[in-house]
Amino acid sequence: MSRFLSPVLTAVLLLTPGILSIQASGAKPQLGGKSEAGLCRAIGAAYRPTQLVADPVTVFPLTDGNATRTALRDRFNNRWASIDDETLAAVNILPASWWERNNDIAIDLYNTIPGPQEVNSVKKNYPPGIVNAPEWDNGVWQTGTTTVSGIDAAFYAPPEKFKGDFARAVMYAATLYNTGWLASIAFTILDGTDYPALTPYASRILLDWHRSDPVDDIETERNNAVEALQGNRNPFVDFPDLAEFLWGNRKGEPYAAEGEKMPLHSTYRLSADDKIHLVSPEIPDDAVWTVNGSPVSTATLPATALGTGSHHLRFRSPSTGTSGCLMIKIVP
Repeated sequence: MSRFLSPVLTAVLLLTPGILSIQASGAKPQLGGKSEAGLCRAIGAAYRPTQLVADPVTVFPLTDGNATRTALRDRFNNRWASIDDETLAAVNILPASWWERNNDIAIDLYNTIPGPQEVNSVKKNYPPGIVNAPEWDNGVWQTGTTTVSGIDAAFYAPPEKFKGDFARAVMYAATLYNTGWLASIAFTILDGTDYPALTPYASRILLDWHRSDPVDDIETERNNAVEALQGNRNPFVDFPDLAEFLWGNRKGEPYAAEGEKMPLHSTYRLSADDKIHLVSPEIPDDAVWTVNGSPVSTATLPATALGTGSHHLRFRSPSTGTSGCLMIKIVP
């Protein structure tokens, strides 16, 4: 009998007590306007699973199966493997053994993919990374060592065509599971803090993979399938630019998703792409604004329209009578 569940049976079991480990989940906060540690915390709160599948292997046909649910994507051998293949197992992208007091990551589907049982024995509790001195190689992926901070550390190099997928899975884990007792081997990837959570080595390597192997239809479809099972999504798949705001070339800047109006903040860059939106959660929507003493008729101004330096903004709400002022700075 197959270890895997049919789509219909899986849908029934999702409603059955004991099949899933239920986790608490709060309302999803807005990410706009947040940066660095605040943005990292907001992601961790917004994208935590509402439930976890007790045995990920049973639902792999839904997350990693072909159209007929008769084969699974085996990334470690670049093939489709029959669901009747008894050698298939659950493989963690980041080793669950690193978390001494949190078992959720062992079954979180964003950290768990199908692969041959031998993958777990070959890669042991190594993290994904660069391998400079290979010890094992099947032509698709390899294990070995690299010197990090003067120490020879063990890694496995993921399949080339899926390096971006693996990077985004690690970023997800770093923002959701960045606390707890970590094994010492985790020092190459996780720094044990709430933020930046990733070590300088990890952020450099993962950003490189993230940029060179962007999100594709395979990853998006998997995100949709996992959401149906866990109730959450990997935000680095939906919003790839989040990685740049946390660890990359936009680190320190307040985040705004494409099309989202970022609330007023203290500092802007002199760029046509940097917009000053005259909105804030603390200010009524009907506020009338002046900028440097002159009335404005639009709710959005390009930073280039004001130029570098400090600028004074004043507002008054006709409906509430509330008024106030604030100052922003535009830098080169």
